Amino acid sequence: MHIEMNILFTLGSLLGLLVGGGMLKLVSHLLQGKIQFMYAICGGILLGLLLFDILPSTWHLYDLKGVLLGIVAGYIIMLCIDLFLHKKIVRFHLCSHLFY
Repeated sequence: MHIEMNILFTLGSLLGLLVGGGMLKLVSHLLQGKIQFMYAICGGILLGLLLFDILPSTWHLYDLKGVLLGIVAGYIIMLCIDLFLHKKIVRFHLCSHLFY
């Protein structure tokens, strides 16, 4: 029962993110140049959801050490992805403009 609820919550979150991303793409065409405000609002909503709903219920269900270890491991993984993949893609795009 508990696993089915986690799967439903995960799928609901994915659906919400997909709908939000689609709405963001639609609004970006309407506002043209004001999209950073939409990013700030969406980031604030996700941060509030994480801090006020997901983390307290996670600490209630699981051990604090495991939750903190997961947060630190996730941050390190995202940092590595940003350092190794994002910078190479940006450098490639910057260099590709020099040859055209």
